[in-house]
Amino acid sequence: MEKKALDLAFVTKKNKNSLFYEEWIEDELVVFSNKPLPPKISIDELKKYKMICREPNSSTREFVKKMFEAKEFECDMLNIISVVHNSTALKYTVLNSSEQVVSIISKSVIKGELKNKKLFASKIKDMNLKRKTYVAYREKTKEIEAILNFIHQ
Repeated sequence: MEKKALDLAFVTKKNKNSLFYEEWIEDELVVFSNKPLPPKISIDELKKYKMICREPNSSTREFVKKMFEAKEFECDMLNIISVVHNSTALKYTVLNSSEQVVSIISKSVIKGELKNKKLFASKIKDMNLKRKTYVAYREKTKEIEAILNFIHQ
């Protein structure tokens, strides 16, 4: 059997490049913690928590920064104690912390831990943190088309 590689990615931000993008799903970011949180938190209340963030150039951090700035709130006002480079590291850093820490992540990344009550989520009051997720690809081969048909079912 012949092995092939596919150039395909799931992204939350369209870049100006030679890729094609198709809308896939809507994603929601939530504040999450290793200890219970109130159902809704104001952005000012976030200041009292120790925060772990994604790196400054990540699409998640850029999205959150833009949303905070629209409410005249700067990320520098948060008590940021650490920065990580991907959502998996973020999830496990919060999960394994001995003290209460919070961060912001895609709800879908932590849905199993939310269900099992290993992590806890909250929404930010008066803020819509929903964003679109896209499938990005270089060219529409029959394999890519099959994947697109499958995920759009």
